Amino acid sequence: MCRVFLNGVLHWGRTRITSTETGFAIRHSILSFDVGTEAFNLELRKPEHLDRYYFPKFGICVLGDRLCMFFEMILGSEHCLDVWVMKEYGVRESWSKLCTVVTNKLLEVEDESPVIPMHILKNGEFLLEKDGDQKTLVLYGPVHSSARVLEINGVPNWLGTETCLESLVSPKLGNHTGAEEDLQEQ
Repeated sequence: MCRVFLNGVLHWGRTRITSTETGFAIRHSILSFDVGTEAFNLELRKPEHLDRYYFPKFGICVLGDRLCMFFEMILGSEHCLDVWVMKEYGVRESWSKLCTVVTNKLLEVEDESPVIPMHILKNGEFLLEKDGDQKTLVLYGPVHSSARVLEINGVPNWLGTETCLESLVSPKLGNHTGAEEDLQEQ
């Protein structure tokens, strides 16, 4: 399951299959839980014009300080990864396509291994994780459609990656801090 934390809110991707008169419909969306208010929020939906397409692989991530969703699909002989960013949080119409990566040609992904966007650099390049028998970090440049595998000496390819945000602010975990009780006990 794909989960990300952004702006004090935990997000996760959801795929819902419903039956229709002509067969079935598949809808991808993002559910969220606000840690501060302890409330579930409305689901964030992908761009409306994408609702008519089925994407076998769907996930979410944070790139920079924005919520993103990515879709893997097969178009003819090409395996593609589409990356979309929500420019204005919570506004469905603000989704904008960042890039499409032809994973089986550019990244040499021949199997069904997922490719996950991990980070976007200041120069516009993407750090991608190619999953599979061996995990690989790839630096992708969308301007020239270039990619190169990043190798880190001494780090085996089977290790996974996680992105973290450094912060000195503790998340609000309810109203109890314990400080008043500690003062009263002294």
